[in-house]
Amino acid sequence: MGVYKGLNLAWELGFHKIIIQVDIQLVSRAITSYNFHPSSNSDLISVIHSLLTRQWEVKICHFYRKGNRLANFMASKGIELEEVCLVFHSPPIGASEILMYDMLGICFPQMIRI
Repeated sequence: MGVYKGLNLAWELGFHKIIIQVDIQLVSRAITSYNFHPSSNSDLISVIHSLLTRQWEVKICHFYRKGNRLANFMASKGIELEEVCLVFHSPPIGASEILMYDMLGICFPQMIRI
């Protein structure tokens, strides 16, 4: 559902070149492949596929959330919020430091189970 809402929001805001990072590899495969097996999410995947056919450039890739500190931070912030969808016009408290490290190219290696 997050990919669907993110695509709709990006379109409504006029973004035509976006990258969506998905932390669940199965979701990434289902969205990027048109040869997916029917499941309880087939309708949602079909709607996402139709959104991807719009006149824009969308790259969908899998990432490990633990390897992306800002995504991990924002995901934990989302759990704390009551709103269904919230657009930040400036980074929430705590995100600025992570963004600064990102801009400076400072990385923090973490062990990821494969």
